[in-house]
Amino acid sequence: MFFSDETSGTETAGIGRIYELTAADILTLDHIDFNYAFNYPCAFSLFCTCPIPSKRNHLPFAVTAGEKTPKEYQY
Repeated sequence: MFFSDETSGTETAGIGRIYELTAADILTLDHIDFNYAFNYPCAFSLFCTCPIPSKRNHLPFAVTAGEKTPKEYQY
């Protein structure tokens, strides 16, 4: 699942982050552990391209768990 949240562009990658779900996960999902959210490679390089998450995948709150964008790559 590709998502953005209120930390996108400040604490985390501007485009959003990824939380991996398999078909089996979806069938048994009872919670999401955002500690496993991670950045696409474009968060670390100007030479990568990444998809843009759907506006429906924007979470209207800050997800402070998961991978952050290193300060040297925030632009």
